[in-house]
Amino acid sequence: MNSALIEAVNGFLHNRAEEEEVTRVKNRYRDVLRNWLMQDGREDENGHRHLDFDSPLTIGGKAWSGITAQRRISASIDLDKVEALVRARGLYDQVFPEVRIRQFKEDVLYILNQQGKITDAELDALITENVSFAIVPVKS
Repeated sequence: MNSALIEAVNGFLHNRAEEEEVTRVKNRYRDVLRNWLMQDGREDENGHRHLDFDSPLTIGGKAWSGITAQRRISASIDLDKVEALVRARGLYDQVFPEVRIRQFKEDVLYILNQQGKITDAELDALITENVSFAIVPVKS
């Protein structure tokens, strides 16, 4: 291997290992902070939990004044409750209309090929291959 390729391999593997370790350590610290914030953090009117620093911390050329656990809400409709409600009101068919859909049956396509109703060439023309590559290290 030429030196540029060796450098690229070494850089890739080294940075990959560092990234995994940094992620592991960052997640450990994040979990500690989350637990502290949820127990002892200052809660604001929106339910966010805060840790305000006594004075700003400058790290990586950026000044930080605190850490916040932002409260986020995701809402979804409980379909079992919807179904119970609309059934009780006689509105089920309006909310859950019967829908007719076409379903692709790949196995039938191959059976038709085996029966000679679709040629091998026609079948091959229907297939599209998408190729991509992932760069992964090989363990020894």
